[in-house]
Amino acid sequence: MNKFNFMFGAVALVAGLTLSSCASDDNDGVVKEVKVQMGNTLKIKSNVAATFTFDGQTKTGTEAEFSTKATKGVLTVSAEGYISQESQIEFGESSLKSIEITMMEKASNEVAQESAKGTTVYSTPNSWGAVAGIEVPADVAINGSDKSFSIASYEVANAIDVNNLVAGEEISSPVMAFDIQPKGVSFSRPVKLTATMPEGVATNFEFVATNGEQTVPVMVKDGVLSADIDNIGPRSWVFSLLARIINVQVGRDYITYVAPQRPINPGNSNIVPMRYGYEILGVYGVQRALGEAFRLIGSFLNSLFGAPVQTEDVPVVLPVDYDGKTYELQVVHEYKDVEFVFGGQTFSVRIYTGVASIVLVNTHSGASTQIK
Repeated sequence: MNKFNFMFGAVALVAGLTLSSCASDDNDGVVKEVKVQMGNTLKIKSNVAATFTFDGQTKTGTEAEFSTKATKGVLTVSAEGYISQESQIEFGESSLKSIEITMMEKASNEVAQESAKGTTVYSTPNSWGAVAGIEVPADVAINGSDKSFSIASYEVANAIDVNNLVAGEEISSPVMAFDIQPKGVSFSRPVKLTATMPEGVATNFEFVATNGEQTVPVMVKDGVLSADIDNIGPRSWVFSLLARIINVQVGRDYITYVAPQRPINPGNSNIVPMRYGYEILGVYGVQRALGEAFRLIGSFLNSLFGAPVQTEDVPVVLPVDYDGKTYELQVVHEYKDVEFVFGGQTFSVRIYTGVASIVLVNTHSGASTQIK
């Protein structure tokens, strides 16, 4: 696992309340919970070398890490020959957000406006084989530009504040976005935006099409999504999947780490595991139930919660005077379990919101104490 650099170097910890203790003259077995404090960190991975900009900082490469005081912001990602993307980042209660960006090449199929009338201009397949199209009526009048038509699709990656998820509410999240050219055109009658879907996506799946200002319905027929649009504005049109939140629950996980059998003075670093990202609970059952349509869940979740669950080594400073005995460090990870339903299928997702605290357990007697 890779070590991880935070805003102020190692993560700072503040000693908390003594929770329990063993009966002993020398305080063997004392358990303390140590609260974690850290600055906000955004980690990004891309499939190609790109330029990333967030909170006034710019970095390049296939990976980048931003330390920031911002609680939210817009990440912009660009690369020569690829569609530029924007990601909404909200830290909320989590000090670490991680997203994975799949950059897609710009459209290679350009069709002159007069030649496009009465036909459908198609894209090349995207990263999971979907083909986008724009169906242009023969008798439509086009205003705003005389440049050729082209279309390409890509997937959106965002990282929202999990605190905003409330049971009983409906939520929409992009599963496909479209880079359509030329920008800034309007049509005298609607043109049809289409996208092929994986097998199993049927009429009981609900979608909407949005461009940041307008929202229009999406039809599902024979494995193809379609929406009638009357303009190609500056912002991309996206097809978003609709789901309902059934339940939200808060929980804690514990990862046990054994400190070295040597004295450690206050101010020294230990490496402890940190878990972040999301995971689908009962993933294999959900995958069997949805078949190829399971592919949509990945896009849906990536555009809400960023990257799937990961565990990385994090340097932390413990302001606790070690005495040479062996201690267990039980790293407490808070999470939220969110239950969704769409297309008649229910599934639950666990989103880790960061390290809440570290529990110190003296294992002098060979026994392990677990705090829950």
